[in-house]
Amino acid sequence: MFTGNSVEVGSTERVPRESIEVLDELHRRKTYRVHSAKFKQKFTIVKVFQGQQSRENLRNAITWNRRLLHPFIINMIAVSYSYDTPFIVFDTNCHTGSVEFQLASALTACLSRSIRLGFQIIGGLSGALDYLATSGLPLGSLVADNFEVYITNEGQVKVGVDCSEVKGASDNQNDEDVLWDLLDILCTKTFGNANHLLYNGYVEEDPFTYEPLEPGRKDIKTQGSVSGVFPDPPHDSQSATSISTLRRVLVWKRSERQSQTVASVARQYQDRLRLNSSLPYTDSLRQVRRGSCQSIGHRCQGYESLEEIILTSNVRDALVLHKHFARGLKLCFICGEEVLDCIGGLLGLL
Repeated sequence: MFTGNSVEVGSTERVPRESIEVLDELHRRKTYRVHSAKFKQKFTIVKVFQGQQSRENLRNAITWNRRLLHPFIINMIAVSYSYDTPFIVFDTNCHTGSVEFQLASALTACLSRSIRLGFQIIGGLSGALDYLATSGLPLGSLVADNFEVYITNEGQVKVGVDCSEVKGASDNQNDEDVLWDLLDILCTKTFGNANHLLYNGYVEEDPFTYEPLEPGRKDIKTQGSVSGVFPDPPHDSQSATSISTLRRVLVWKRSERQSQTVASVARQYQDRLRLNSSLPYTDSLRQVRRGSCQSIGHRCQGYESLEEIILTSNVRDALVLHKHFARGLKLCFICGEEVLDCIGGLLGLL
């Protein structure tokens, strides 16, 4: 019940705006913003509604959020006392930054942590979507922009759902197709935003062909640097600037649904997370090399090393793709020739 300017929400706590300390902005949409915040000396997140429909949107959001209860869905714990500044407080602790920032940080840190976070995001998103199929929400009225993905300070993935403009009833006949499309779009968007934040743009495809990784090979695994992938550089004054550039990205590969469901995707990735809780995640994926040169012994400024962590709906098809290729017209610091023709590359073929 809503009376006057006071928000009435049954047993949910109503709090004044003065009780909230707003910190960083995590998400921004046309009708609301989400911030990390402090509430009762604890880190939380707060969704602040804005615009001409803010009152009505708050009402709808409260109505739907009271129905939602799942470990992958953020949990409403308080709402604004009045409509002057309409907001909802959720019990999710995300004061270390947005999901894109945390993914980008993992990509610069090490391969194993990047794989783990990728698994967690897919497992969390698919688990949340599977739950929403039974919640009564009209999924056909939801689009990717109605979802927010969070990684808590404890490393848990949480999903926020913007229910403020949800209308209609659930159509169970088409829900699985809707969920599958949402999972594809959200994984692509989340990984793509992190790659873009880190590298200011990223092109997934290049013209080189796959080359299977040799059985038992260990040196292709990279932990945050190019050491272990390339031999040590020459010990001269230029060696500090001659190291090939390493970039690491997360890629979601869309696949046809066929007989799969978001529930089966959730099971696969969550089971793999449990199995790998005490093992290095680099051992859980196939690793493949791809490049413009058969040798990885050549190491000059003109070459880049790219690690693509490619994840898809079937965890058995996931892999780490190692690419080693030349950037056009760069010169080798050893012989002065263009990197595609220089003696450093040719020696590796002997």
